[in-house]
Amino acid sequence: MTGPAVTWQTSWLKSPDPAETLPSPQHPNVVPDDVTLGEYLGGGTQGAVYAGRVRSTGLVVAVKVIRSGGDEGAAQAIREAGIGAKLRHPNVLRVFGYQQVAGFHVVVMEFLQGDNLAACPVPLPEAKVLLARLADAVLAIGRARVVHRDIKPANIIRRADGEPVIVDFGTAVDLDALTKNPGMAGTPLYMAPEAVTSGWPEPSWDAYSLGVTAVALWAPTRLPGGGGVTQVLMAKVSGDYDRELLELLTQMPDAGLRAWCADLVGPAPARVAALERARSLVG
Repeated sequence: MTGPAVTWQTSWLKSPDPAETLPSPQHPNVVPDDVTLGEYLGGGTQGAVYAGRVRSTGLVVAVKVIRSGGDEGAAQAIREAGIGAKLRHPNVLRVFGYQQVAGFHVVVMEFLQGDNLAACPVPLPEAKVLLARLADAVLAIGRARVVHRDIKPANIIRRADGEPVIVDFGTAVDLDALTKNPGMAGTPLYMAPEAVTSGWPEPSWDAYSLGVTAVALWAPTRLPGGGGVTQVLMAKVSGDYDRELLELLTQMPDAGLRAWCADLVGPAPARVAALERARSLVG
């Protein structure tokens, strides 16, 4: 049977085939004793993903079993899991356990279903509540010395309880482990200008991306950036993109949200301070 959409798929993970049944295990029993594997959700030559249940609590989880020494897709999944294990925030995808066993990396993580913010319009009053939660999450990510590098509506999922969750740390970097410039990564429309010019990653980049995300939630069809990727990147470097964005913001009806967004997409020193005052958006 088909499985639910899983937000943590990586490039090597194929979608489950409707006719597919639980495969013969291609890995030893490396799953923690307290977790029972359930439905096979998909996999590839480097590993497999299953639904699972924690026996002691009944919590439904996702279990990734990734073969060590695989291709870049598997290496990315391993890096992503390690970064996720550093983060503890209710609005960040939760990694409950991460360990290497018998040549495999085993990740037990939140089983997350729901629509992303790009797929489900949010009224402005509700968006302000979500943005305040997300600002706190972005602060927590930065304080953990991690830069996500791809904050955008499509990478924010709403749980069944309505809470927003930041997912997809595939392009994230751990600043404590970084030894060289990782190069440019992310979605051009949402990238900070410094990210386009291949600067050293900074948490302020994610604050900027959240600012563009806020504008996108308010006016998704009016976000600057027509003309293709090259034109967007050039506009980021020249400052034209930000000038257009600030001009669009003058039309935002909520003055408090307008000022907050302007600080997030402004000079880097003001961005983190804007995150810290996000609670004022909802009183």
